[in-house]
Amino acid sequence: MSRRTLCQRMSTAAAKYAMLALVLVCTGHRVTAQNQGTANNAADEHITLAPVSVIVHSLPEDTRYVRGTLESGVSYVVLSHDHPPKRASIWLHIRTGSLNELDSQRGIAHFLEHMAFNGSENFPPGSVIPFFEELGLTFGRHQNAMTGFADTRYTLALPDNSMEMFDKGLLFLSDVAGRLTLPAEEIEKERGVILEEKRTRLGAQQRMFEKILEDISPGSRFGQRLPIGTEERLLNMQRDDFAAYYKKWYVPENMTVIAVGDINEQQMVDAISRAFSGPESPWPNRQTVKAPEPLDPGIVVPEQSRSKVYTDPELQRATVMLAQVKDPKGAIVSEEQYRQDLVRAVGTMTFNRRISGMISLGELKILNASVSSEDLFSALQWTLVEASCEPDRWQDTLTSIATELQRARLHGFSQREIDDTVQSIMAVAEAGVRNEPDMQAGAILSMLTAKVLIREPIMSAQQHLDLMRELLPTITADEIASAFRELYDFSTVDITLQIPESTSKPAEDSVLELATTALQSAPEPRIQQDRPSDLLPIKPAPGEIVGDIENHQASHVTSFWLSNGARVHYRFMDTEQDRVIVRVGLAGGKIQEDAATHGLTESGALALQRPATERLTSVNVRDLLSGTTVRGRTFVGDDMVTLETTASPVDIETALEFLHVLLTGAKVEQATFDNWKTIRGQMIDQTEKDPQAMLSRTLFETLYPKDDVRTKQLTREELASVTADRAQEWLSALLHGAPLEISFVGNIPLDEVERLATQYLATLPPRERISTSTLSTLRVLPAPDWSCEVVQPVDTVTLQSVVVVGFFGADANNLLDSSAMDVASKIMTTRLTKRVREELQLVYGMQASMAPSIAYPGYGVFIAFAPSTEPSKATLLADEVQSMFNEFATNGPTAEEVSIAATQIANIMNENESQPGYWMGRISQIDYRGRALDDVMSEDELVRGLTREQVQDVFAKYHNASQPIRIIIGPASEMTTSSDDNTTDGASDSTNR
Repeated sequence: MSRRTLCQRMSTAAAKYAMLALVLVCTGHRVTAQNQGTANNAADEHITLAPVSVIVHSLPEDTRYVRGTLESGVSYVVLSHDHPPKRASIWLHIRTGSLNELDSQRGIAHFLEHMAFNGSENFPPGSVIPFFEELGLTFGRHQNAMTGFADTRYTLALPDNSMEMFDKGLLFLSDVAGRLTLPAEEIEKERGVILEEKRTRLGAQQRMFEKILEDISPGSRFGQRLPIGTEERLLNMQRDDFAAYYKKWYVPENMTVIAVGDINEQQMVDAISRAFSGPESPWPNRQTVKAPEPLDPGIVVPEQSRSKVYTDPELQRATVMLAQVKDPKGAIVSEEQYRQDLVRAVGTMTFNRRISGMISLGELKILNASVSSEDLFSALQWTLVEASCEPDRWQDTLTSIATELQRARLHGFSQREIDDTVQSIMAVAEAGVRNEPDMQAGAILSMLTAKVLIREPIMSAQQHLDLMRELLPTITADEIASAFRELYDFSTVDITLQIPESTSKPAEDSVLELATTALQSAPEPRIQQDRPSDLLPIKPAPGEIVGDIENHQASHVTSFWLSNGARVHYRFMDTEQDRVIVRVGLAGGKIQEDAATHGLTESGALALQRPATERLTSVNVRDLLSGTTVRGRTFVGDDMVTLETTASPVDIETALEFLHVLLTGAKVEQATFDNWKTIRGQMIDQTEKDPQAMLSRTLFETLYPKDDVRTKQLTREELASVTADRAQEWLSALLHGAPLEISFVGNIPLDEVERLATQYLATLPPRERISTSTLSTLRVLPAPDWSCEVVQPVDTVTLQSVVVVGFFGADANNLLDSSAMDVASKIMTTRLTKRVREELQLVYGMQASMAPSIAYPGYGVFIAFAPSTEPSKATLLADEVQSMFNEFATNGPTAEEVSIAATQIANIMNENESQPGYWMGRISQIDYRGRALDDVMSEDELVRGLTREQVQDVFAKYHNASQPIRIIIGPASEMTTSSDDNTTDGASDSTNR
């Protein structure tokens, strides 16, 4: 079961402003016209105004949602919606979380969430997960729960839209609401699981976060209520503690049932009413019990500035934070409140764009920085400036970010900067209207639950856009400057410095003095530079399509070749009417590297990840795309570099211009390269101190031949030899010569695809056609016959071990074997959950998975992975998993297990196949991988047709034929080895090969 932490919520603050319009669509914020004159005049003049009557305009609400309150006191929000089609999802929101815990109950809200899956009147202990698995659900994906500071959420995504299925979901959720049995023996069984969940979060970042949380408001309940709780209380909670909390806070008036599905609204309301009110509900003869008032979080707003310096032996970078606690703004329910919030948010977003651009251009020697201000759980308003850097640069970073904040406070923003921000907001808001009919149910449920929690109106995207169009033009630069100046007035401020233990620790007073000096400085206004006005000044002369256009009727996929040798695939989809995905795959990259060139693909791809060219800086590119829906991302795989862009159909021409510009002249910017090199070096150093970070390095060093650098992570020595010029040369060769496989998926007609492909893609430099023989000579590696059993000690203070157990498995092009192993992984995950989580309490979670080999035949792996376990139990865990694998190879699964697993896989395929991203994944490399479209269309049939004998035979074939994979990574001070383990000294057992 996942949970939302304050850290996760805080980390979204900057993203909130980076994609402000998306938030506005969800929150219903609005601006209103108001002329305040210049900010300076407002500050300098005292004006007496005659009394006026104030009219408060409530925000409009989306009438598509059916809302109400049952006689029991339970509320509901319902929407009939067919994305995904023939599906339904139900969430139960409980308005209570860790902030309502007493000191003696710390962690009980989250612990109780776990107990909801461990016994109720209709679902005895051990029955709820199998019950839903038999329906095709996957625990953790379709059925989950999460606990935060202010609320608890239970989620169900049902496999169909029948009322019978809907009622089954409601039966479980109504049991959670009022019929939990809380067996004492189940509490004991779950106690170890909770402690292991707590262990998964250990590490330097968690240690820093807990200190910061306590310092937000010292002595408050807020700083002492991390949802996971304390080990002392978790070990001592008894059934009476759970019963008391459950009785007090799980009351109908604290509950809202939220349902979104391809079902008539009235049918859903009637079913909810039966389940949560009346004779079939948990409260058949209920007398009204008013929900208790939430406990006071005890926030005290500091009256003077403070400074704290924290060190940790496992930190790799420095982080400076300037923060301020204020009383919460409260729910935004009126246009006037909305306007105030929007003005502040536009200023915040504009400043973040400025800072991001300065970092990209090398004007600020900072790794990253952002500002934000938001209410946290209705308890406080937290205003934050945060920046990270190399440890020895923290003084310069603190001075720089505080100075830039002061520059913006003194001089505001240029009209061009504000226009860029507003243009970006409007582009996403307009796309929101087009996207709203196709929003997936999960996204809608998340939005609705957030609105229920903070008690804000639910607006439609169109209502939001109408208000934005009417009112955004009335907001002035002076207004924004004034609001920014007030919001980030750090005359009283909390300064926090986080640095590695190896860095000289400064006096806290000196840190505060340094920040205060910068915050009181008087920097000059920022000078605005000229910039280009277009992505592509001159369009290239079109190429052409050569040969026949191929149409695969069953899959609706069209394919053709371009005159420069590029391959193009296309599939029309209008299930998301405002989305077109274009993916360009360049065959090559890491697979072509050697000892002298290792790391050049990753560093060269920076020019695609933060797009720039000789003519356009990355900031130019960002600004030119601000008023569009064009978004890009880049993946670096073992044998392919992939550049993908998504856009609305109205912006698809701009998206292709964007691709053409990058594919003909992407440039690695020096500042981007320098930051990457710093961060990459920190990641390398982190592997020496973090068991989870060490895992990737150990896996690659263990599973692949010792002398093949292509399959290894970068070393410090290799990183030192990588330069921006070498990365640029490597990237240019890839862009100009790599075979291309290009795919279009989305709401775009074929003739438009043909026009865009010939105009922007056929005009790229000519190259060889892509096929299964592309780079084939580089794929041959010796069959793995060496020991893959490793015990890897790490110099860490974090009491956490990582365990991986498995064996070499199937290749991706062996569809029968890889499908059978997928089924086996589902079955094994269920068995692992029952055995090593529930019965032995060795882990919070352990998942089996099949990763078929793609780039290098013979190197697929079937593994079970535990990201965290108690170090003293790591060997026991590995032994138990190996024993379970041995038993499965000998006796196989049951027919029922195979049927359930196949149904789960088919259910996931079915829910994904209506989404463009699913089809992009299926068709984007069919020529490169030699995959037949007929096989794509028969995946579901193949999985459902597997027998228990086939699954056992395939599993046993790979299990018995290869060396076992067994990797244990943990603290050097705690490591123990079994007689079969090979302990290595800072590296894997590759020396045995």
